[in-house]
Amino acid sequence: MKPFYLKIGLSLYLLLSFVACQQTAVQQLSTIEQLESQITAQSSATDIEKLEQKYYLYVTCYPKDSLAPEMLFRAGTLHLKTNKGHEAIADFDRLVQEYPDFAKNGEACFYKAFTYENILMQLDSAKIAYENFIKTYPEDHLVTDAQLCIQYLGMNAEDIVATFNIDETDTLLSEE
Repeated sequence: MKPFYLKIGLSLYLLLSFVACQQTAVQQLSTIEQLESQITAQSSATDIEKLEQKYYLYVTCYPKDSLAPEMLFRAGTLHLKTNKGHEAIADFDRLVQEYPDFAKNGEACFYKAFTYENILMQLDSAKIAYENFIKTYPEDHLVTDAQLCIQYLGMNAEDIVATFNIDETDTLLSEE
């Protein structure tokens, strides 16, 4: 009985994808922009899911369009902002794999490492991802941030502050 439902579900998905792809790219972008403007910190999970689906639909319908990688990047950052770590990493990996020349791939790789560190709490994976980012994108503006992330990986704010060498003569609280 399960294969029957699987076939029905797959058929419905293909039909909906076909119908949705009948919209022009401009219509889909308009819908995406409208949804993005409505998303706030208080947005419901349903609203966020609608936007996610629109990003993926655009990439599916127009994979060769110059905005397709941007839509995938936005999906990844949306997942990052909503603490959906596994989904964010999958989006960033797909972006780099399918669109190797996209200008924001360095940023996507940094966000992947950041996701491992701060969302998934997988520090070993975070370190590897930060190192891979530094090696792959040595000229990126986020390299210094990645180096600091590696240096302070796993430390809480108090531990990080304790590593600073503060000279008493340099503080505002020192006696004159």
